[in-house]
This record gives sequence, C-alpha cells and structure tokens, in this order.
Amino acid sequence: MNPSQALLVMHAQPPLTDLAPDRDWLDNIGAAIEAARASDVLTIFVAVGFRSGYPEMALGNPRRQMLEPGQLLLRGISNSFDAQIAPGADDIIVETTRLNAFVGTDLSEILRSHGIRHLTLAGISTGGVVLATLVHAFDHDFATTVLSDACADSDRDTHDTLLKHFSSNAPLDATVVTTAEWTNSLR
Repeated sequence: MNPSQALLVMHAQPPLTDLAPDRDWLDNIGAAIEAARASDVLTIFVAVGFRSGYPEMALGNPRRQMLEPGQLLLRGISNSFDAQIAPGADDIIVETTRLNAFVGTDLSEILRSHGIRHLTLAGISTGGVVLATLVHAFDHDFATTVLSDACADSDRDTHDTLLKHFSSNAPLDATVVTTAEWTNSLR
C-alpha cells in the first residue's frame, strides 16, 4: 500500500451521477481507480446512504423532499455506485448522510490507521462533496489533490470557478490536475 495517499471516489451514485451534463468524468474516475490500484494507493469510496424514512434529515429539508418520493439513496437498496466504477474487493466504502465525506463516517480513523496524509479527490459534485471535503481536509492538515476531469457538477460554470479557486493557493492550497497528470505522477 502506498503509505501516504488515498484516492477518495465520492458520491458517484445514480441519481447523483445523472446530474452532470456528460459522463466523461466517470471514465476519468475509472482511469484514476485503475491507476490507484496499480500503484497501491488506498482507494476509498464515499457513498451517500440514508435509512428508510430518512430519519437523518429534517422533515422540511429540500433534499429529503427530492429523495423521498423516489426512495432514492437508501442504504443497501438504492445507493449503489455507478456500475462503470464499482468498488473492488480491496476497496473501502464509507457511508455518509452529509456533503462532507468526513461527517458521520469513520473516514478519519481509516486514514489515520493507514498513515494517509495526502488525499486525491474525485466525484460529484464539485460544489458539494468535493468542496466540503476539501475544506475539512485543509482544516485537518491533509495535502490535497483534486482531479479536475474526474469531478463534475450540474453547473459547468460552478465546476470551472471552483477548480480555479481550489488551485489559487488561497486559502485552500490544493493541487488541481487532470487524471492523466495524476496517473503519470504515480509511475
């Protein structure tokens, strides 16, 4: 196992993946996963998963109003990952009910037990889980890389603006690279 970094594949689950204007970013996540596994980089899938009845959300929560009629993102029922990038037997899966991959999960413990200090982020949405997890990682002294073409957002302008902000070195100080650049750096 690469002793210092992990790839986080976040919220890449239908119907969330359907929010992106195209599916190219999923191909790039697939390439990142393949490269991570070949380089012994710990691969962690972060899933959104709610209990039946959505007790984790207030009754008036707009997300609940959107999910409940279709019984979407229910643990073990309707929250599997996109088939194009399914977790492997050696991959770790954590579940959360929030935007931040750390909130309500044992992600911190997993990273600490593996000695991980560098996180590479991929997933949907750039303005949701990627941003929230990046801020948390920054606040907890993790080095971070964001795979620009392995993230997506329903709004392309939001995606592009945030990627520029992430790499501006103030205040988040993330490295923003393409999947090809990242996979080449692992060799």
